[in-house]
Formats: sequence, C-alpha cells, structure tokens
Amino acid sequence: MLHLIGCREGELRFRQHSDINYEKRTLTIPRTKNGTYHIIYLSDLMIEILQSVPKRSGNNYLFPAPHKKGKPIARPRDAFDIIKRIAKIDNPDEVLLHTARHSVASNLISNGVDISAVQKLLNHKDISGTLRYAKLSEGKQRETASMISSMVEG
Repeated sequence: MLHLIGCREGELRFRQHSDINYEKRTLTIPRTKNGTYHIIYLSDLMIEILQSVPKRSGNNYLFPAPHKKGKPIARPRDAFDIIKRIAKIDNPDEVLLHTARHSVASNLISNGVDISAVQKLLNHKDISGTLRYAKLSEGKQRETASMISSMVEG
C-alpha cells in the first residue's frame, strides 16, 4: 500500500477501519507529520488490498497485530530487511521504507503528473518539499526538449 498511496509508514499503520469511507472511496489521515489532516482517494486496487486484509475481532486497525489484541502491526523494519537481503540490494542501508514515498512521487512526476498534484498527494505544505522528487529521467528530459522544438517549429 505504501507504494500506491505515498503516505508515511506510520500514517498508514495506525489507520483504523473508521478512517475509510468506502462510499466516497477515501482514506482519512486525521493528523499528518505537518499537523494537518489528509484525504487519500482510493483506487480499485487500493480498496481491493484493504478489503483483503483479515479483520481481527476486537481490533479496529486496518493492519491489526496478529498476536496483540487492539494494536496495529509492528513497524515492518525486520521484514523489510529480509526483503532487501533476498533482493540483494547493493546498499541496503540507503533503501528505507520511506523510499516507497519517494518512489511514488518520482514515478508520478516522471510520468507527467503535475507537480502540484503530487504535492497534494504527499500532503506537503510547501512545493519545495515536492520538488526534491522531480528528478526527471533522461528520456523525459529528451521528450520535453522535443516538445518545445515541435512547438517552435509548428
């Protein structure tokens, strides 16, 4: 879900079923790192994933702890370390769970999504926080150069 939503790990881990509005297809984060609430618009895939997580009696968290009643899952650091080891990541200390947030932003920007839309998705108060993800690929830079040339020639 982190690779789809772009929110912080803790913001997702502590969400409860009451934070989802299936009719409006939204997930609400009541208080983010910057102190504001944030509404995430859910795609079909996101809803499918959320609905596939088994519910636990007496536990309202979207991602309930398997053996701790009324608690969310633990921080997934250990599992993520195992994944990085199996994937043979060259610099595992440089790949953090937070990297998912960076990947969402970079992939959207590289695929032409407007920077202000990405800012809204990530709930950044200031555009400068979003601009650090705007590392366009060589292909995208070439496409942009061709586009301006076509406009001038046309």
